[in-house]
Amino acid sequence: SNCTHPKSCYTLFMEERRKSARINDTLIITVRQADSNLRLNAQIKNISEHGVCLRMSQHSSVNAILKLDILSEPYNIKIFTLTCVRWVVRKPAPKFPYEVGLEYTDISAADKDTLLQYLKSKKIESPPDIDWGK
Repeated sequence: SNCTHPKSCYTLFMEERRKSARINDTLIITVRQADSNLRLNAQIKNISEHGVCLRMSQHSSVNAILKLDILSEPYNIKIFTLTCVRWVVRKPAPKFPYEVGLEYTDISAADKDTLLQYLKSKKIESPPDIDWGK
């Protein structure tokens, strides 16, 4: 399964991908391929209002759809979202050799609010939403 955003949206994402304030945190994440439900080995590098950067053990293709469950007990967070792979960078790391940028593409209003409250609790100021060209 691929997302069907125009190429200009991808270019915009590459230019603006650092626009969201990002934080490093210990959150528990479960990543699955949307079509096969295959679980992928990943760690969160950082998270923002617009998406997450993951360290992954397997390569993911740009525009692939991944399902994320994000949990954090101390903050009582449980978020589910579909995401679209926006960029992949190979790193010289043995366990997680890929850094993968994911944009949230299908997140409920309640989960988005939970995420924003969490970011706010971490004193993260987010800029206005980027127009992704949708």
